Amino acid sequence: DKCGVIRAFEHSSPTPMRVKAEYCAIGGGAEFALGAMYAGADAVTAVKAAGKHHSQTSGRIKSYWLFP
Repeated sequence: DKCGVIRAFEHSSPTPMRVKAEYCAIGGGAEFALGAMYAGADAVTAVKAAGKHHSQTSGRIKSYWLFP
């Protein structure tokens, strides 16, 4: 948002969640993606790693930069 706060939406809740961590992941493969980011991976690489280890994490990956 305008204050530099990152908020995440998950399909089960219409209310945004404030992200208080340096990075976050949501969804079925989140644990794998979080582990990859903890080990130093960027977000796209983390999603690819999650896809290798979670059968329902797949498809095209889109990446967006929110801040310069």
